[in-house]
Amino acid sequence: MTNLVRVLRDTQRFQNDPVEGAYLEPSIINPLLIIAIIAGPNQTPFEGGLFKVELFFPNDYPFRAPYITFKTKIYHPNINHYGGVCNRFLKEWISLLDIRCIILYILDLLSTPVFEDSNALDVAALWKVNPVGAIIKAREWTEKYAMQ
Repeated sequence: MTNLVRVLRDTQRFQNDPVEGAYLEPSIINPLLIIAIIAGPNQTPFEGGLFKVELFFPNDYPFRAPYITFKTKIYHPNINHYGGVCNRFLKEWISLLDIRCIILYILDLLSTPVFEDSNALDVAALWKVNPVGAIIKAREWTEKYAMQ
């Protein structure tokens, strides 16, 4: 029950102090599921796209990180083909972090991929070997999947 109270409090804090380019849609069916709609950051291949991201809060939240899943397809080295996000931020989670921090983290990750924590090895390999080609492909995916 504590996790639900914390999720509600975090959501309210976010509503009172929103992050530009993001908004939350709490699930009607499951109060531990939040849908975030995140605008691709400017000057990235994701600019102009709107990305639907599910935040699912486990029973031991805030002591364990939420599960973050991109529901909108994205070509990014830290987001696998199923939408799963991998990064040191989630592995080093501390209970002081909240939904606002998660949204800021996602925006930062979209702006600056972390190749050491890749969750999509094929994407990371292309990004390292041919960054221009990877950016072009990321832009194509953004136009195809996130601009509809």
